[in-house]
Amino acid sequence: MKIQRTAVAALLAATLSSALALGGCAKSGADAGTKRDDSSGGVASHPAKVPEDARRVAEATGSRLIHRTLREGTVYVVDGESNKVLYSGPVRAGANVVVDPAANAITVNDQQVKPSARLEPRHTYRLYYRQKA
Repeated sequence: MKIQRTAVAALLAATLSSALALGGCAKSGADAGTKRDDSSGGVASHPAKVPEDARRVAEATGSRLIHRTLREGTVYVVDGESNKVLYSGPVRAGANVVVDPAANAITVNDQQVKPSARLEPRHTYRLYYRQKA
C-alpha cells in the first residue's frame, strides 16, 4: 500500500511539473511582440527575437550578470526594460559571459563582444541560452 501511495504521489508531481513547464500565454495587444517565459517560473516576457527554445539562465538588476555555459550554443543578452536583444552570439562550452552595466560592457571570455553597447546601470538584464543541436 505504501508503494502505491508513493507511486501515485510521484505521478502527480511529474504531471504537475509537466503542465507548468508547458504553460504559456497567447500574444495579444501590447504583448504581441513578446512570448511568455515560464522556464524559470517567472512572468518575464520572452523577446520575439530570441528563439522559442532558448532558456533564460540568468538575470540581474543594477549589478553585473555572470554566467558560465556548460555546453556549446548561442547566448542572447536582453535589456529587460526595452525587451531588446543587445547581443547574440555563439559560445563554447565553459564560456564565461559577463554583462557589466557599470563598465558598459558585454564580454565573452574577457573579450568585449559589443563595443557599442549602451547599458543603463539601473536596468534589468537577462541572459538566454540556446544549446547547439
